[in-house]
Amino acid sequence: MALIQATKQMKKFEAFCELFPVGELGDYLLEEPIGIYVKERKAGRNTEDADIFIATFCIHNDYILVTDNTRHFDNIADLHLVNWAG
Repeated sequence: MALIQATKQMKKFEAFCELFPVGELGDYLLEEPIGIYVKERKAGRNTEDADIFIATFCIHNDYILVTDNTRHFDNIADLHLVNWAG
């Protein structure tokens, strides 16, 4: 039963993504985050892996990251960052 639900949910998600494309997911997500990771570690910052992937996605697709949690992203070069909450 769970597999059937997962298939239905995946089809709904794929249909949503076709209506509202969010950006390219590709092999760049395997290599580009390494540069950010190394720079952050050399600077003594322990940026979360998920934040690095989010930043990479936004940089690669030339998106603006809108978040109230700017302190996680402030030091990442080439990231367009906006805080609409504060």
